[in-house]
Amino acid sequence: MPRWAVLTAISTLLFGINAALIEIPEKFVHPPFPMTLGYIIWSVTMLLCAAIALERNGWKLQGGRAALAYGYTNGLLGAGGTLLMFQALRDGPAYIIIPVVSLYPVVTVSLAATLLRERAGKTAILGILLALVAIVLLSIQEPGTTPIRGWMWLIWSLLALAMFGTQGWLIKASAGALSEETLFFYMAFGALLLGPAALAMTDFSQPLNWGLAGPWLTAAIQFPNALAALLVIYAYRDPAGKVMYSSSRLVTLEVLSLR
Repeated sequence: MPRWAVLTAISTLLFGINAALIEIPEKFVHPPFPMTLGYIIWSVTMLLCAAIALERNGWKLQGGRAALAYGYTNGLLGAGGTLLMFQALRDGPAYIIIPVVSLYPVVTVSLAATLLRERAGKTAILGILLALVAIVLLSIQEPGTTPIRGWMWLIWSLLALAMFGTQGWLIKASAGALSEETLFFYMAFGALLLGPAALAMTDFSQPLNWGLAGPWLTAAIQFPNALAALLVIYAYRDPAGKVMYSSSRLVTLEVLSLR
């Protein structure tokens, strides 16, 4: 298998592990550790992965206006999407929200085809069509299921999907301006910049779990997410591949894994 395909497959597995466990600290641990604080922990794991990437690159961090603009825009898109996803998870079911947000490669594939002039193959087209159908089907509740409060969770989920998808396109579009390691560092730092927003969303009046089942369990759950984000950058930037290839593989694997 080509390198980009291996990286894409590994990142999909890591995203899946994170998605399966992400609700545990807030909804299955008492006292809970809210997802808003989970965002802070996630941003720290992003910095840890950024340090690992920079160490492999000899600690070479690029500067300049273009590098900063691309880097922080990528970071704010990813961090903002994550924060919106966490907000959606507070009001809606993870078994619907995670698959919907995970279909963000639909947006990436579309932008790659229109703005980067990458050709959409049969796999990419099939993945997009299946994904669009999946979003509709996942939002429909069967009779007898637990009622869901409102629809704001779906709006937050779709906004997160759009931000993640745009970020995927920008990762490839910024290839000539900065390295993968520099890009990921700025992305991680951008995530920290939205930390105050996550703190403002946290209800500190309720008992919070500060033990092993709180921040430490959250860190173990969020690290696969951060590592997967780094691997996706390497997959998108691989010289032998295209954003279209990696994104279509991501979205096809996601759709095939849906219940």
